[in-house]
Amino acid sequence: MNSRTLIMLSLVIFVLGCAWYVVEQQNFTTELAVPLLYPRLLDRAGDAKEILVESAVGTVTVSRRNGNWMVNELDGYPAAVAVIRRALMEIAALHIVEVKTNRPDKYPVLGVEGRPLKRSQVGIVKIMDEKDASIVDLVIGKERVAQTPGSSGNYVRRNGEANAYLAEGELRLGSNPTDWVNTEIVDLDATRIQRVVLQPDKGEAIVVDRADPKATSFTLQNIPEGQEVSASTTVSGIGSLMLQTKFEKVVKAAAVASGTPRAIATVETFDGLVGIISYFPREKVAYVTLKFTQSAGKSSADLAKEIATLNARVGGWAYVLPEDKANLLKTRFSELVQKKARQGRTPVKATMPAGH
Repeated sequence: MNSRTLIMLSLVIFVLGCAWYVVEQQNFTTELAVPLLYPRLLDRAGDAKEILVESAVGTVTVSRRNGNWMVNELDGYPAAVAVIRRALMEIAALHIVEVKTNRPDKYPVLGVEGRPLKRSQVGIVKIMDEKDASIVDLVIGKERVAQTPGSSGNYVRRNGEANAYLAEGELRLGSNPTDWVNTEIVDLDATRIQRVVLQPDKGEAIVVDRADPKATSFTLQNIPEGQEVSASTTVSGIGSLMLQTKFEKVVKAAAVASGTPRAIATVETFDGLVGIISYFPREKVAYVTLKFTQSAGKSSADLAKEIATLNARVGGWAYVLPEDKANLLKTRFSELVQKKARQGRTPVKATMPAGH
């Protein structure tokens, strides 16, 4: 089932919900007249080919190609169908409360003057069909402070029209490309991790492991005689490299991930999953690529399915990690140890973050 089918199914459910709501409301009132800003949007949502949102910080273009939605500004990374569905539903549900003005000199008061946009929030949203005909072309102005719970709204104007309206309904349109994707790369439960080997291109490998899934700390291996762990937080972080791992930016791997990686982290789980992170620092930013396989002698249908799902997600992409995760991949063994404390000093333990 492709993303277009999922969106259409969700919209059908939404329409049925709206119909139920109307019937229920008619039990309490003899007339229901709520003019929608785009009354035909639900009928035409399945024809949508492109969603374009503009703000003062830039433009985000979400396009449908071969039945799949992707974000152009992220090299065509798959868009989150749930986010697209929510955007269509929220725009379709906007209803006009009142006309505020039809005078262009009053538009700036409401924030509906259009280009050039002056705010970081989304100021224009356009939805086009496969023939590039406009389904939605809306200038979104200032937000109206909710008078009662659930009564949020915005001042809006349909592009090319004079009237500016107060429209009631929630709008959560993201102005950044990553607002339109699922930024999670991988999230392995902390109790699954058995061993992590961080091998820099130069220098000694860092090995952290634990013998039991119930253990609450990782042990740093190969500590020289007379030394002890000094950076327990970093040891713990290396052990949790694939815990709640998200990205801040994504590009095609071919553009940045070439040559020898600066470091490679191999994450092994107790049940046989192996995840490999390759670290490629570039002039201004560092990227990572990932791939997954299984340990020798450990295989199952469930594990094979998980590996296929993970590789389908990460294959061909290079990610920019949050700074705390990226910095772990630059760690050197010498940064984790110090001369052993004199007798009587409390040893340092590397406690693993709690799983979820």
